Amino acid sequence: MTANPPAEIIPNRLYWISDKTPPRNQANSYYFCIDNELVYQPFCSDFGPLNISMTYKFCIELEKLIKNQTYSSYKIYHYTTLNPQKRSNAAYLMGAFQILVLNRSAQESWNPFIPLPAFLDFRDAGYGGCTYRCTILHCLKGLEKAIQLGWFDYKKFNVHEYEFYEKVENGDWNWIIPNKMLAFASPSPASSDNDGFKVWTPEDYAPLFKSLGLSAVVRLNNKTYEAERFIQKGIKHYDLYFLDGSVPSDSIIKEFLRIAETESGGLAVHCKAGLGRTGTLIGIYAIKHFDFPAADFIGWIRLCRPGSVLGPQQQFLVEIESEVRKWGQEYRALKNDLKIISPDKREENKTAGMRKIDNKLEMSPAEHFVSIHGDYGQAERLVSAKKSNQSSPNSPALPIKTPASGRAQSHTPNSPVKNKPQSSNIFVKSAVRNITPGSMRSYNRKSPSFK
Repeated sequence: MTANPPAEIIPNRLYWISDKTPPRNQANSYYFCIDNELVYQPFCSDFGPLNISMTYKFCIELEKLIKNQTYSSYKIYHYTTLNPQKRSNAAYLMGAFQILVLNRSAQESWNPFIPLPAFLDFRDAGYGGCTYRCTILHCLKGLEKAIQLGWFDYKKFNVHEYEFYEKVENGDWNWIIPNKMLAFASPSPASSDNDGFKVWTPEDYAPLFKSLGLSAVVRLNNKTYEAERFIQKGIKHYDLYFLDGSVPSDSIIKEFLRIAETESGGLAVHCKAGLGRTGTLIGIYAIKHFDFPAADFIGWIRLCRPGSVLGPQQQFLVEIESEVRKWGQEYRALKNDLKIISPDKREENKTAGMRKIDNKLEMSPAEHFVSIHGDYGQAERLVSAKKSNQSSPNSPALPIKTPASGRAQSHTPNSPVKNKPQSSNIFVKSAVRNITPGSMRSYNRKSPSFK
């Protein structure tokens, strides 16, 4: 027997275990380990959570394994080592499997892990210290909330589109709120950077954005391209600059929300890396309009776009959550009452639900300094880290095609992407028999969810 007790996921069928060695000597058991197959690409000291694509792959393969009658008499173990970072990512994956395949709530999915030794919380992608901790449960609750809102559909998720467009040379963009908020890195003035790495220009983005139903671009960083390059292609452009690594002012927040609430289509939002400032403002919109808890939203956006929301921006979202949710309540109440409010009162009421934020940030002195004065060079470091991680400048470009629906989503099957990533088996062979689970050749679900 192993030294550490396993977490029972499905009685007498599925278990999760972390130990020095896998449960090799248990009869009629099958173990698999994905520690070296599904690997997080860090920006600095961050180590997770594993993104939505890896989450999906894990769930698809485990679902196939459980339903395979050949192994119906086996106890299946998801094994991970005692490495704290690997352990947290493995626990998150098993929690996500319970939500997506077993139809359990986030809390129910986390309950089997509560008796086990404490897990290492996730941290941000910044280069300094991090006092804020993103827990596994935050990530699970973020996934659960996104499913409830219709932002993620396990049965329709297009893994090929996600993996294509998240690469720097293919646009480096992700849906955060499908059809409404897309996060992307700053467009380049030229088609390649100083290192010869392929990057996208406004002319590359514009036709894609139009096909996705996006009507405007919001730039949060310094000017690196001419806004007119988007405007000439029929995409509106707004500038809402604030310092790299800092938190937005009250006026920036109000203007961003005004733009989002009045534009005819969705918004494509970017700063330099499309992570910190971008994720923060999108988070405020999600809190106001969807009652998305701030801590859970941070978990969700990092599943969609790893590295999002950094440093003091994390505490900032949590601290302003209650006030922003009040804005949402007032906004919806006013929207319902507009038909009976006199025209003279409508202008007055436009600022209602937008009271000044009076928050006390619980940060370290260094984080508080950054929240005001920014973190010079942070975005450049993040961009460089992502390019280094992906290190595939010769990846073939994909011609942009307008999907038949005209509303492509990275979380649904409406995708112009035809090429597929290389197949790979994410499960190791069984310690009992030479068993090879289903390969990664296809991610299309053909069977109903395991109940």
